[in-house]
Formats: sequence, C-alpha cells, structure tokens
Amino acid sequence: MPVMDGLTATRAIREREVAKQSARKPIIALSANAMTHHKAEAFEAGADLHIAKPFTP
Repeated sequence: MPVMDGLTATRAIREREVAKQSARKPIIALSANAMTHHKAEAFEAGADLHIAKPFTP
C-alpha cells in the first residue's frame, strides 16, 4: 500500500476504535507471508484472522 502497510493500518484502526469507543470491526489479514511469525505479527497488530495467499474460496 502506498501510505502504510497492512499491519500499520490494522494498528491504526484498532487505536481509532479505542479512541472513539466504537465497536470492534473484524479485520482479516490476507497475505502471502504465511510463516508462523508472520501470522503472529498480524494477530499482535489486531487482526482477527489470517488467510494465506493463494487461497481457494
């Protein structure tokens, strides 16, 4: 993404939810980075689910 990466965006969304006391929105991380530490980073940033690419719906 041109301005920020997905993890930074996820953190920003979670921070905004807390600041505005709004409901938690589901965030699904969709990434080609599927190693254990990549998934952990997504969850630590606030993602609710991690889906590795490629995937079959």
